[in-house]
Amino acid sequence: MGPVKTANLPIIPLAKGTVLLPGIILRIPVSGQRTDIPALLSGVYSRAASTTPSQRLDNVHIACIPLNSPFLTQDGQKMITGDERTPRPKERLDIKPSNATKDDLFGYGVAAKISGVEGTTGRSGECIYGRCCHRGSFSHLKQLSRELLTLLRLSSLLPRTSAGLSPVLARRLEVFIAKKDISDAGVLADFMANVVEASLEEKLLVLAALSTKDRLEKAIALLQRQVGTIKNNVRITTVTTSNIPANIDIEQFNKVNGHRNGGSQDDEQEPDEMEELKKKIDSAKMTPEAAKAADRELKRLKKMSPAQAEYQVCRNYLENLVEIPWSEMTEDQLGIDTLSRARKQLDDDHYGLEKVKKRLLEYLAVLKLKQTINDDVNTQLAKAEEENASAKVEILKKKRTIDKSPILLLVGPPGVGKTSLAKSIATALGRKFHRISLGGVRDEAEIRGHRRTYVAAMPGLIVNGLKKVGVANPVFLLDEIDKVGTSNFHGDPSAAMLEVLDPEQNHTFTDHYINIPIDLSKTISLFAQMGSGMDRSSLNQDVVSKIIESYTRESGVRNLEREIGSVCRAKAVEYAEAKDSGQIEKYKSKLSVEDIEEILGIEKFDEEIAEKTSRPGIVTGLVAYSSGGNGSILFIEVADMPGSGSVQLTGKLGDVLKESVEVALSWVKAHAYELGLTHDPSENIMKKRSIHVHCPSGAIQRMAHLPGEISLRGRVTAVGGIKEKLIGPFVRGVKTVLLPAHNRKDIKDVPKKSRMAWRSFTLDTYGKQCDTFGLKHIGRARRISQVLKVVL
Repeated sequence: MGPVKTANLPIIPLAKGTVLLPGIILRIPVSGQRTDIPALLSGVYSRAASTTPSQRLDNVHIACIPLNSPFLTQDGQKMITGDERTPRPKERLDIKPSNATKDDLFGYGVAAKISGVEGTTGRSGECIYGRCCHRGSFSHLKQLSRELLTLLRLSSLLPRTSAGLSPVLARRLEVFIAKKDISDAGVLADFMANVVEASLEEKLLVLAALSTKDRLEKAIALLQRQVGTIKNNVRITTVTTSNIPANIDIEQFNKVNGHRNGGSQDDEQEPDEMEELKKKIDSAKMTPEAAKAADRELKRLKKMSPAQAEYQVCRNYLENLVEIPWSEMTEDQLGIDTLSRARKQLDDDHYGLEKVKKRLLEYLAVLKLKQTINDDVNTQLAKAEEENASAKVEILKKKRTIDKSPILLLVGPPGVGKTSLAKSIATALGRKFHRISLGGVRDEAEIRGHRRTYVAAMPGLIVNGLKKVGVANPVFLLDEIDKVGTSNFHGDPSAAMLEVLDPEQNHTFTDHYINIPIDLSKTISLFAQMGSGMDRSSLNQDVVSKIIESYTRESGVRNLEREIGSVCRAKAVEYAEAKDSGQIEKYKSKLSVEDIEEILGIEKFDEEIAEKTSRPGIVTGLVAYSSGGNGSILFIEVADMPGSGSVQLTGKLGDVLKESVEVALSWVKAHAYELGLTHDPSENIMKKRSIHVHCPSGAIQRMAHLPGEISLRGRVTAVGGIKEKLIGPFVRGVKTVLLPAHNRKDIKDVPKKSRMAWRSFTLDTYGKQCDTFGLKHIGRARRISQVLKVVL
């Protein structure tokens, strides 16, 4: 509070149930029953004119004191029931202001000034208290005041509301509250206490609170109750302008805005919010087209009322515009050691994947070369501009290389490192990384955004990604591209990706919501497609190999991580039990292969080992698992028996493998006489026998091709998956491998360590294959299954 001043003022008792608080304008009607007021005003004006003729009459102060409540004492204390010194409530209910005595008046009042006389009606003025320093309570009071005004404004929008707080009045109230600073804390507290629904006793208690802190606390309590009442009331339409007492003068708010009798629509906007939005637009460094659209929308926003539905739509659009990084970019770290640093980053993050790493390093090398060329051109361009050689400048500008980043597709099963490779690229370049999952996207609008005409429209995944990273040249990983939905009535999501990825179009990518071209040519787009350690235990190479071969057998490492986690948890239990029992010396931190089966259980996969000696009727083939990456061996057993010439195939063989068996049998029939299987060229060797071909462990899905597939003419054809198939024999005991001659070039892809473990022979016709096995002149005594084995 400020310093206390003492003065003798004439008193006007207020009407019953009326309380005048500081900062409030109150109209006092002068009726025939209030003859005391005209007489008092006449005497006050006469004395003021005689003592100080130059004094303005609207600066004359009077004291406005409310009638006391029958439930309070004059000093604002609640009455004690049964106290004989205090009159009973029923004795004080019919007191008239003109007949009020000193005991009938409340102990606190307001020193007011008469601002004018309207006809027969006088109005009191305002009294301003000193500075307040209670910032926490003041901020809470302003927050509750805004919340109350919002609820009152919403009530006027409901269809069943007969009356409500108009948007213009609500906006003026918000401006009035926003303009109050910490020095006006007491004024705002008195004002809001007068606005809310409160009983006479509650308003008198606010009036009796002399310190600003007490008035803030009482006003906050009243506001909290009012807001809670409105929220809990199902029919909010009952909250109307009748909730606001009649002693609120709208002209007071007109003065706050600097004018009377209403104002323009521009004045109804929040000045601070509009100014802040304008600053954001100026600092966003937009393209000329985007800046023009932002200025146009900002002008529209200033002319709108906040109660309009289009107001929030327009504001959301502007906020999305300023959040897009139009020109903010990170500088690529393309220095002298770029490639060596990138190679180290890739090697540290990934084991193997040499081809993928090589392709990524090639991209970085090209990117570095382009930047070097552009730097040289920029140096020459600066010199040409200094020499004012306009023709040379135009020629040099055309020599600049445009960075049209390529689209790289990373294909592989889950867990092989597609996402981490993309992160490594971003780290090597010093760019920000963002992953966008396209799995299950069936609507084109998810990628290109929704048009603003729709309710709850928003930008697409691409623009949202740019907003999140905050730069215009991030590394985008578009994951699960193979799971994008097909064309439907919502559009084709895959077709919408064309404008995002095509280097000829993505510099003017247009999102449906933003509707302004956005340059995506600086981004690097990568596609991904699906085709725990402890210091208390140690895993050697043999243990890890055992887990991989017998318990996971996958192309990635996710199941391996789970199994190693199971081993580590088991060792953690063992260590904790040994420590609790005081026998820590018995704990063995080093794991052995024998411990794995005890911890993980029975082996999930059995490995096929090549036969040490050749036996008739069985051949060892090379296969690759369909899940990718791994190779193994597969035994094919053939048995001939008396029968009617039928061929039986078992072991869940694929269609291509079944056809290979039929082709091999047909070739044997056609060359039976040459092979010595019959003395008569016209004899059918299958007339009185049947053939059964079986593939053990065929339930495991494998690739359909086996090395050594032949045609009806006896030519050995090329097959796929040679690298994966040849890695398998290295750990299966195979020493000799026969390959089609057309696959000779694929041997170079096999790691050197695997190539040194076996010998390979390449064949182009079946005759060479027979020579290799020494079966070109086989006798009749040998069974047909031996010949069929060689063919297979």
